[in-house]
Amino acid sequence: MAHKENTETAFELTFSKGCRDDKDADHFANESIKQLTITDLPDFPVQCKYAFYAFGDDDYMNEIQEIVNLAEKVGLEPSEIHYATTLTGNISQLFAYFNQALAYAHQHIQHYVIEATIFNIPDDVLENSTILEKSGRVNR
Repeated sequence: MAHKENTETAFELTFSKGCRDDKDADHFANESIKQLTITDLPDFPVQCKYAFYAFGDDDYMNEIQEIVNLAEKVGLEPSEIHYATTLTGNISQLFAYFNQALAYAHQHIQHYVIEATIFNIPDDVLENSTILEKSGRVNR
C-alpha cells in the first residue's frame, strides 16, 4: 500500500468468493484465509466507497446489513449512497473491518463480491468536506 503525507491517493480492491461450480476461477479456494495486515505505516485517515454483493441468497439484504453493521463495531462511520456505502475512519480501522467482513462473508455466504475504493484524505481536504463530495459523487 502506498502512502505519502498530504497527498491524495486512491486504492481499488476486489474480494470475492465464487459459485460452488466455478472451481476453475477459485485459484485460492483450498488455501487458508490470511488476514490483511498493514505494517510500518502511519494510521492515516481514509474514506472508502464500499459495495457488497451477495448472490444466490434469498436473505441477501439481511446479510448486507450485517456486513455494514460490522463497520460501526470497529469505529468506522458508514453512510449510505446509491448501491454502496461510504466508510470514514483510519486505515487500521478499515483493514480490521475488511478482516471481519471477509470472515463473516466466508462463513455465511456462498457467493459474494466486495468492491472497495479507498481514498487517503489529506487533513486540509478532510476538514472541509469528504473526498466523495469533492469528486461530485455525493451531494449533502
